[in-house]
Amino acid sequence: MSKRRTFIKTFVILGAILLVAGLAVFVGGMTAGGWDFSILNTVRYTQKSYDAEGSVTAVRIEYSDASIAVEYSETAENVHIDYPVRLNERDEEISQIAITETDGVLTLTEHCDWQDSLFQWDIDLDFGDDSARIVCVVLPAGQNIALDLYTANGSVSLDADGEALPSLSLRSENGSISAGGALNITGNATFSTTNGSVKVSGVAAEGDLALRTANGSMRAENISADSLEARSSNGSLRLTDIAAADSLTAKTNNGAVELCGEITAKTLTVKTGAGAIAMRDGIIDAQETAMTTEYGNIGAEGSAFAGAQSDYTVLVSTGMGESNVSDSVGGSRKLTLTTGAGSISVFFEN
Repeated sequence: MSKRRTFIKTFVILGAILLVAGLAVFVGGMTAGGWDFSILNTVRYTQKSYDAEGSVTAVRIEYSDASIAVEYSETAENVHIDYPVRLNERDEEISQIAITETDGVLTLTEHCDWQDSLFQWDIDLDFGDDSARIVCVVLPAGQNIALDLYTANGSVSLDADGEALPSLSLRSENGSISAGGALNITGNATFSTTNGSVKVSGVAAEGDLALRTANGSMRAENISADSLEARSSNGSLRLTDIAAADSLTAKTNNGAVELCGEITAKTLTVKTGAGAIAMRDGIIDAQETAMTTEYGNIGAEGSAFAGAQSDYTVLVSTGMGESNVSDSVGGSRKLTLTTGAGSISVFFEN
């Protein structure tokens, strides 16, 4: 038993010495490299480009590991795309890029076999913002090209100024979504990510508009649509100056919901599981409004519901808090305010 203990103790000491020595070598090497973890990468990228051969009415992109950025050009005659191709340590291409043009639809798809990437180091501490991993799409101004853009790991951004699109879909699994600059969409629009934030401004859609994130915050400003849905599982929502001809829905499981400026809709539904509902500096104008929070207050700061309280049939429910308004009937508009563990403090325009 004594020999066994001595044997184990010897190997524990030897393991500790090797661990300390390994850490010393690692710290020394990273210090010499300025703590730039990208020097550990065995994956590199080369940039290629593609110019559309014919007239393009829609662009579809599906990528695994790159951000996607879209811009418009007054001088461009047709669609131009710069895209990264993944290389291994021997400068061999390990991603396959397929580009097709069919009936006006330009499709670019990246595929990378998992076997080729199994023992590759690809460290990106910028979380998809590495300039070597950007698909850059340049569109001719004024040509009304539909966009359907998806990336698994990276952000998607669109910068436009007064451009019109038949439809728009910006999607990511692990990255942020952003769009702005006065976009006019004659159809539907989707801005969606699983793990990242969503920030959209200056978008007018004649169809339905969807803003979705599972784990991230959401900011939408100066948006109009037939119907609008803003949804997050874990994140706050802030909607400013929103107009929906039909329905406006804002829901999150964990986070606050802020309604700022002018909010108009036929039906307005706001719900959060754990967070406050706050109305700020504007008017809430809807024929039917329902606001629900399980753990939070419903309150207004410099904001009010359009019209007088007598215009509404009001239904109030507070589990553990107080309310400055009470149930009333008779108005043609309907207002339902529900909180499980919070107070209610709202006001009316007249």
